[in-house]
Amino acid sequence: MVPPPAAASSSAHVLSLVKPATTLRRDDMDGLAGALLDLGGVYESALRTVLTVQRLLERVRTSEDVSPECALLLQEMSRRVAELTDGSTAIIGCLETVNGRLSAMKGDRGE
Repeated sequence: MVPPPAAASSSAHVLSLVKPATTLRRDDMDGLAGALLDLGGVYESALRTVLTVQRLLERVRTSEDVSPECALLLQEMSRRVAELTDGSTAIIGCLETVNGRLSAMKGDRGE
């Protein structure tokens, strides 16, 4: 009589190409959610600015002649575009925060 094989789980090692999962903590997930919320807010603000510039441009385009109002509208558009340039720093900061949170959660800070 042949003895039954030993339990495979007790002596065999499982080979896997998948990196073992790290322990996800609630505060890590909450931090990522907050960082994504901040990023969304910055993008929404930038979108509102772009839409405002487009509306101002339409007012200039529909004007019959170059009036003093058109000059003021062009100045306002320039100011708004400068805000977008300044806001790009905030976007980069938010993206770095999100990326850092994701890296920490995946457990590959040093990679």
